[in-house]
Amino acid sequence: MSDAESEGTRRARPPEHAAPEPYRPIACSFHDELEAAATLLRPVDITYITPTGEEADAHDVRIVDVCARDGAEYALLSSGLEVRLDRIVALNVRYRPIDDAGHAE
Repeated sequence: MSDAESEGTRRARPPEHAAPEPYRPIACSFHDELEAAATLLRPVDITYITPTGEEADAHDVRIVDVCARDGAEYALLSSGLEVRLDRIVALNVRYRPIDDAGHAE
């Protein structure tokens, strides 16, 4: 099992000693894509940034829910992994929109 696969079997949580970064709302168009994937239960590949700052992948998973909690939005994957939406870098190798300042929208 690869590191990405094993990462996909647990929930992403920040280390206890680290304060989580503030949530940055994502672009409505990207949110719509995530919601569509969840509604259609379409298998997807997701690239995301872990709470420790590493890039990881979850392959051939389904988004079973998109929800809001504690001022942030999350995607719950069929693998059991929960990923904050502003940490998702790519969905099916389509990268999240970036604004003029170089930040993901």
